[in-house]
Amino acid sequence: QLKDKPNAKVVELAGIDNLELTKQRSQGFADALKNYSNIKLVARQAADFTVESGQAKMAQLLQAQKQFDALWNHDDDQGVGALRAIKQAGRDEFIMV
Repeated sequence: QLKDKPNAKVVELAGIDNLELTKQRSQGFADALKNYSNIKLVARQAADFTVESGQAKMAQLLQAQKQFDALWNHDDDQGVGALRAIKQAGRDEFIMV
C-alpha cells in the first residue's frame, strides 16, 4: 500500500530492546525498508509486550508524530494497547501492521 506513496512515513512500536527477538525484528524491518526509498522510519518506541506499555508508548508516538502513514507493531498484546491509544486520540489516518 505504501510502495507507491511519495514520502511515506512509518513508526515502529518495538518490543523489549535487549531481547534478540526484538533486535531481529527491527533489523529485518530496517532491511526491508532499504528496498523502498520513499518509505522512511520517522519514530520508534520500545514497549515491553504488554497492553499497558503498548498503550503508553503508542500515546507518546501519537503525540510526537502529528502525521504518519503506517504503524508497525511487534506484538499482539501491546497492539491491543496501541489500538486503545489510537482510539483515545481519535486518529485513523494510518494503517497498522
